[in-house]
Amino acid sequence: MEKRRRDSSKIIQMALLIVCICENCGALESRINMDMYIPKPGYTQPQHEKGTGAFPFEEASYVTNSDLEMNYNLYRHYLHRCPKCRRKMKVLSEKEFNQKKENNEFECPNCKSKLEIADMIMWD
Repeated sequence: MEKRRRDSSKIIQMALLIVCICENCGALESRINMDMYIPKPGYTQPQHEKGTGAFPFEEASYVTNSDLEMNYNLYRHYLHRCPKCRRKMKVLSEKEFNQKKENNEFECPNCKSKLEIADMIMWD
């Protein structure tokens, strides 16, 4: 049986900030989500007008969060490694992050004191 090859030009990465926690030493970091996605069968990405939205430069190739959920399938997860101990880091979902924040479960990986997580804002 012949393997289907993926057209790598259709594979995208979604550059969202995520929070990772080391499963071994507890190191906590914000990182860019490096998971890779491919369009669902039959979907073609629309052309975006030049100089619009959050991408004012020419020939920007991007998708919104809702586009990603509706029109793309996960192709491959990126395995995040801890810079301190090189072990696997777990990506916290928004729900997991908020639960840990509400329950004050974040602690410093060095001294084990509780960390206060500040709110953040985003703007265009």
